[in-house]
Amino acid sequence: EEGEVEGEAPFFVLDPVDGSTNFLRRVGVCSISVAVAEEPYLESARVGVVKNVLSGETYHAVKGGGAFLDGVPIAPSNTVSLDGAVVGVDLDFPDKEDLRKVLPLMLRARKIRKVGSNALEISYVAHGGYDAFVDVRNLLTCESFLAAKVILEEAGGKVTDERGAPIRGEIRLEKKWNIIAAANSTLHGEILAVLRGGRVPLRF
Repeated sequence: EEGEVEGEAPFFVLDPVDGSTNFLRRVGVCSISVAVAEEPYLESARVGVVKNVLSGETYHAVKGGGAFLDGVPIAPSNTVSLDGAVVGVDLDFPDKEDLRKVLPLMLRARKIRKVGSNALEISYVAHGGYDAFVDVRNLLTCESFLAAKVILEEAGGKVTDERGAPIRGEIRLEKKWNIIAAANSTLHGEILAVLRGGRVPLRF
């Protein structure tokens, strides 16, 4: 992970090890994530590939061509309510007090998951393994989500920032993002509403 290398189009956005702690400790899952963009803007990304390093499973998508897992077409779940949803939530907040941001969501969801590779967890939404994935730590950079974003959107899901706005703008590795990824607009809207409802007290 050496930062930016100058060059002409197309532009490659690469995360060689997404889930590096898992990789180093030989637990859980980790992935290689590659997005290809025609221009140096997030919205111009047209190709996404996310490969689970340990299992070999590979997600890929090309804009306008659908999304696939190991060559088989995939689609998100039909879950429209948090009461029935399996939701991935990144809980690695530097300040543990900030867990209050996601506690209302965790209390509403049917099941919570956290495996440690954001690219894979967003891709899980694309094939129905998860119903949604949320990262509101304001730490996520585009190499960790851009390929998976292409895959989920091509599968039929929805990806925005924490305000519900599209993920757009110049590809800059130093810019930090929050991500709300969901199987459909209805579930996405409920997640946004719960997150906007405010923090709840935490006691340790």
